[in-house]
Amino acid sequence: MSRWIIAVQALVIAALAGLAIAAAQGAFTSVEVRVWQDTRDDRNLYLSARYEGGSWRTLGTVPVDVSRVSASGRWRYGDIVLTVPVPDSPLPPGEADAARRRCENAALTALQASDAVYEQAIAAYVARVGELDRAGQAALDVMLAAQAEAERVRDAALDAAGEDGDVIEAADAAYQRAQDEAQRVFEEGETERVSERAELDRTHEAAGAAREKAAADYATTVARCDGADQ
Repeated sequence: MSRWIIAVQALVIAALAGLAIAAAQGAFTSVEVRVWQDTRDDRNLYLSARYEGGSWRTLGTVPVDVSRVSASGRWRYGDIVLTVPVPDSPLPPGEADAARRRCENAALTALQASDAVYEQAIAAYVARVGELDRAGQAALDVMLAAQAEAERVRDAALDAAGEDGDVIEAADAAYQRAQDEAQRVFEEGETERVSERAELDRTHEAAGAAREKAAADYATTVARCDGADQ
């Protein structure tokens, strides 16, 4: 057997060993390696590799320089490195399951965070609406009490006025001013409360829409988690 062929066989065995390790790790399933020798000069040797059934030109052909001599002088040899791109392939089942679980856990964490924000927003909404309702009722009670007091004062003034028209007119005017002022104060406060309640309602609706979107995003993400191992 030619010494050139023996040297190249050693290189091929080394290359195959590395490729076998890669295959065992799930990088790819099969790689073919070929030695080429120039029929015009048997010292011109080349090494090439391809995926099973592919073209030898896909990965190229590497010249093998076997000009180096072993310490014993019995062997010529050369060292080369084959650069073989690893094709896309799914992870092994165990790693794929782990990747999917990580993806699903991340999606669940995002959903739970969204739910927590929503619950806090709803709690704040309910609490503030309750405060506004109580404030509105208290303001109404104050207005009614002020109007009742104005009526009592007027009635007392009328009783004391007898037939004095000026006193009666003054009492009625004072009563009307008190009524109007109590109504004005209540309506100003009520306008502010209604405005804040409307803003709270919009915030509540936005929180609900955000929660619905978070739920939809979660469902979409979980559906995509099956491809997390790609």
